[in-house]
Amino acid sequence: MIENRNKKDKECQEKLSENKVVSHHTKNLLKDAELEEKELIDEICKNLEE
Repeated sequence: MIENRNKKDKECQEKLSENKVVSHHTKNLLKDAELEEKELIDEICKNLEE
């Protein structure tokens, strides 16, 4: 009974750590996208001023 519980806990911990990695990766992608968007907006503004 206890072994079964420990196995489930371990599986749960593994899934949680996988999710953390994925969410960290997703946050990085969002940061990159925001930076690209800012750069594009700056570029467009420069072109409009010229």
